[in-house]
Amino acid sequence: MNPEPYIVSTADGSKTLFSKRFNEHYHSTHGARQESLHVFIKMGLASLSPSLFPIKILEVGGGTLLNARLTEDWLIHHQHNACYHIAEAYPPNLDTLKEFWEDAPLPFDWYGFYSHKKTIQSEALTLEYQYGKLEEAILPKSFYNLVYFDAFAPSKQPELWTNSIFAKIADSMLPGGSLVTYCAQGQFKRNLKQVGFSIENLPGPLGKREMTRAIKA
Repeated sequence: MNPEPYIVSTADGSKTLFSKRFNEHYHSTHGARQESLHVFIKMGLASLSPSLFPIKILEVGGGTLLNARLTEDWLIHHQHNACYHIAEAYPPNLDTLKEFWEDAPLPFDWYGFYSHKKTIQSEALTLEYQYGKLEEAILPKSFYNLVYFDAFAPSKQPELWTNSIFAKIADSMLPGGSLVTYCAQGQFKRNLKQVGFSIENLPGPLGKREMTRAIKA
């Protein structure tokens, strides 16, 4: 049985989880919501050309579904739609998700997302969940416009920060597609370059100097 994460408050008043398995917070303790909004929405989703929509998104590490929820909020506001795939090997259980979202509940169907392993059609998203390790996942070829790479840090989950993983992700992306992540580690960026990405060093969220956006050639 996977050790269940527990809820922690962050500096902006939003919540995150702490993983006992990886000894790591899911989001920045400087502010979970502000980090997700900056890294994945502002520097990822909002940076795309409006002509690309409806788009296809892959999230590596769906966790609390915070990134998915913020993505849908943005899409609704801008009258866009997206297909949203999540690859998550260690999802929190239903009780943890309900407690995490008790102050601003998720759409009802979302609570069964991980346990029922199904596709959910919401107002602006078609959500699909692929259970298991990314190393074993079957990803579509030349499909995604945008990748949210939200795995635990390279020191905690090194198997997800390898050339083979980034080559697999690159194969699943359309030319010109973007990968965004909180990480700005030098070796990580060198790995991305080796499989054909160009790198953009961007200002990081509160508490972090830099983040990375990578563009597939």
